[in-house]
Amino acid sequence: MPKVFNNLQSLVNDVESNKRNEWLYINPKEWLNNPEGTRFFYIEEEYIWDLEEEGLYVENEAGDSIPKEFENEGLEIWIESQTFDDIIKYAKNKNLNVTLNELILAINYYLEYDAFKEN
Repeated sequence: MPKVFNNLQSLVNDVESNKRNEWLYINPKEWLNNPEGTRFFYIEEEYIWDLEEEGLYVENEAGDSIPKEFENEGLEIWIESQTFDDIIKYAKNKNLNVTLNELILAINYYLEYDAFKEN
């Protein structure tokens, strides 16, 4: 079943309990306009496969399968959950008091350069 995080802080808070590695989906416009308030959708790949078999999915503009229930959310695949967790853990290891804005910078840096932000 999909799990929805209503903002970035709630997703960051879930990092330590994350024992999975699936895709996170977002509406990219939300991330650009308000990363802190972006909703994140954790959708297991097996769930998507089941929906495909039952015809309960739609394809977004990028050709990704998403649950029909989220058809109007503008979702796209964003990043693997384990990669997200690694970015957050790396930033926190460098600075225990890292702010949400600093985490956003670290995430965006990783997304652009496929590397962890050093400073």
